[in-house]
Amino acid sequence: MVRGSTIVAGAVAPAFLALCATAIAQPTLVATINEPTVTADSHFGWAIGTDGFTLGVANRRVISAGVTQNTVYLYEDGTSGWSLVKTLTGFTTSDRVWEIVFDDDTLAISDKRSDIYDTDGGIVWMYQRDSTTGLWPSTPTQTLAPPASPDTCQNFGQSIAIDGDLMVVSAHGRYNGSGERTGWAYAYQRDNASSPWHLVGDLDPGFTNSYLVFAQCALTLEVPRFGTSVATDNGRFVISAAGADHGGSPGMPVADKDWGFLAYVGSDLLVSNPGTDPVGSPAPFEEVLEFGPATIDTYGQQIAMQGSLIAIGNRGKTGTANEGVLVYYGDGGSPEQWTTTPVVIADPNPGTGASNIAGKMGFSEDLIITSTNSWNTPELPEAYVFRRNMGGCEGWGLVAELTDPDMKPTSSPLPGIGGGLANKRGVEIVGRTVFLAGAWDDIGSDTFAGSVYIYTIPDCPGDIDGDLDADSDDLDSFATLFLASDPAADVDCDSDWDLDDIDAFVDMFLLGCS
Repeated sequence: MVRGSTIVAGAVAPAFLALCATAIAQPTLVATINEPTVTADSHFGWAIGTDGFTLGVANRRVISAGVTQNTVYLYEDGTSGWSLVKTLTGFTTSDRVWEIVFDDDTLAISDKRSDIYDTDGGIVWMYQRDSTTGLWPSTPTQTLAPPASPDTCQNFGQSIAIDGDLMVVSAHGRYNGSGERTGWAYAYQRDNASSPWHLVGDLDPGFTNSYLVFAQCALTLEVPRFGTSVATDNGRFVISAAGADHGGSPGMPVADKDWGFLAYVGSDLLVSNPGTDPVGSPAPFEEVLEFGPATIDTYGQQIAMQGSLIAIGNRGKTGTANEGVLVYYGDGGSPEQWTTTPVVIADPNPGTGASNIAGKMGFSEDLIITSTNSWNTPELPEAYVFRRNMGGCEGWGLVAELTDPDMKPTSSPLPGIGGGLANKRGVEIVGRTVFLAGAWDDIGSDTFAGSVYIYTIPDCPGDIDGDLDADSDDLDSFATLFLASDPAADVDCDSDWDLDDIDAFVDMFLLGCS
């Protein structure tokens, strides 16, 4: 630790300069996983999910018109790297695996467009790993059917969030009971890991909508779509409705509507006795906050939650300035109070042909990752990683850009990482490890075979100027910002600029980039 260094604007004293060590902070590709038998048009990586130790990867291989073969491969990270430990089959009649969600020894796999119960009704398969042997079963330990069956196009399994013995499953196309397809969510509970899941309540958004427009189960923006995305942490759930309207009138063109978003932060959903499934009963669910500006196109397309942080994604319309991620902060109290004005993480490449960020998001410690729809503009990155408190307290600075190693040429802008419709499920982050799916990537001569890429994100806390390295430019930048009392130099976030900030910055700078 260095105290008392003399800092002048635009320059750094010799004692401070002696600390300078350049280290470029770039993501490192540590592993590439291909399907055990590489096959053209398999789309390996159509959906992925991980807890950091176990990775689930789905393919979507078209056998014939209307028939697909879906397999989910489970990999585990061991001393020799990632190895295949289980192959889950039985999804042949399924349209596509949509969600893969892990929570300790619990795994949920959904197909929101399964026709097993209703046309596009959806289905969720539950698997439970043996905590003693560490082995996964070959067949589901439980299958969850849409509670509202029959109800075509309800998309049960659109989004899933699990927190211990509590789970929320959404069906963003379900009718509300009044002939309006507004969306729904369901709360499930179990007594312990060995007991079955029981439906303990419906989460009814109470929406009405008199100008529904849908055909062949295609939900347009005019539909509220409650349950578009679900996130959880510490017994609280956030549920989005990316098509909720806060001011448009029936019959107005889509472009003229004021699209909004409703997020519900639930307190503890647990009930004392799950018992049997009380379909239609109200859930013990408390709406404690409603987010959502009224002028954003797809606010809430994806959401993420970690502790007292909620990230709400807005992919916006291509060519608008609305693309970005909005982060809301809680105070950790009970009941928790949340900020009403979010910190905005702007799209690094906004405007026409934009990367269209917030396809999927995830928190991990001080990082947030967001995927893009870069297949619209293949030369742009497929994902961005931002770090908290970079560029100011509660600010989020760009620390990594990730690009598909098998990028399609501009003349053939096919989906890269994330794979077409699966791009919303094609990115995960645990610790400083990132998992990216390229379901449309070629493997040799096998077109669209698909791959999953695993990267590590370097830690570069002294990179104050956001150029992904730690060097003398950062020392100069810190000196200038410190003398100007800029928030970016308030390193300890105590709203003043003193030796503690200098000490804290020096400590971070000395860590370099790892």
